[in-house]
Amino acid sequence: MNRLDSERAVAFNEHVWRDLAGLGVEALAIGLAFSLILALAVFIVAREAPAGNFAAISPATHIASVNP
Repeated sequence: MNRLDSERAVAFNEHVWRDLAGLGVEALAIGLAFSLILALAVFIVAREAPAGNFAAISPATHIASVNP
């Protein structure tokens, strides 16, 4: 077993950097795929919702305001 102060000790070799770069690319790809799936789900749910009447007065509120 090599000690840190030995002459043959290597902190990082090229394989470690290649593996770290591969992990970074995989994490980026997974994050991008998850974000796209989440955006698609939000788009589908938002498309199913009735549009344009979220600020409208409901019939019960209208009746209450006409007949106090």
